[in-house]
Amino acid sequence: MDAFDDVAQEFAELDDMARNGIAGTPSGKLIATYVPFLRSMLGWKQDALASFAGVSLSSIQRIERGEAVSAASLNKVASALMQPAGAFTEPRVPLTSEEATRKLEQEAERLQHTVIVPVRRLKTQPQIADIAKAHCFFVDTSRLGSAFDCERAVLGETLESVSFFLMSEEKGSIFHVPRQEPVKRRELYTIVLDLVRRLEHDATAVALAGTYQAQTEVKIFPSVEVGLVTFFPKRTDPGAVKRKALLAPARVDIATAWRKLP
Repeated sequence: MDAFDDVAQEFAELDDMARNGIAGTPSGKLIATYVPFLRSMLGWKQDALASFAGVSLSSIQRIERGEAVSAASLNKVASALMQPAGAFTEPRVPLTSEEATRKLEQEAERLQHTVIVPVRRLKTQPQIADIAKAHCFFVDTSRLGSAFDCERAVLGETLESVSFFLMSEEKGSIFHVPRQEPVKRRELYTIVLDLVRRLEHDATAVALAGTYQAQTEVKIFPSVEVGLVTFFPKRTDPGAVKRKALLAPARVDIATAWRKLP
């Protein structure tokens, strides 16, 4: 029996389990088929997936050969591929082949509307400056739960204030405000960094940040620079701190972002 026959038999068994409501943990063979498929839709090489997931390249290679790796590594890879928690490690009733096909089509459609954004740990003043100078920005704490919505709002509003101060110093800006003494930027950036560190501490999380160009629905601003600040919980996603890139929407609705438009 060749590799194709193995996969065909695997899917036939999954169909049978789905129709009979039998739960099971995805096999190494199935994961070895699914991971490179999703990776190819994203246009990632193995080392790119390893970077996104915060695991070693050898771990990705073992997964795609159907070999055993730790549950922690599988969960990190699932998260990087935007799959539900436990998708590769927890027992569940599988989808039928028809349902799986529809899901893959939906995944392909969703991934077509994303871009790769280089990110790194948010911990320096120049990073805060880059975000504040962007046309708009997003602060994402969705992975931390609603308990930190207030902290997210405070951080976003503070960044918005810093953006306004920066614009008010630009002589060509319509928001320019003549001052005898310039705004002390470092003090403003320190305030933002303190809020980031406090949220990281309270939520046991890590903040990753970067900027990128995105398309909009607004004719007078067809393309804008977007700042991105995303928090990841260390307990459930310990590999996030090693991540060098994130997926972000290729098109943004600037009405839902904190804005700093000229």
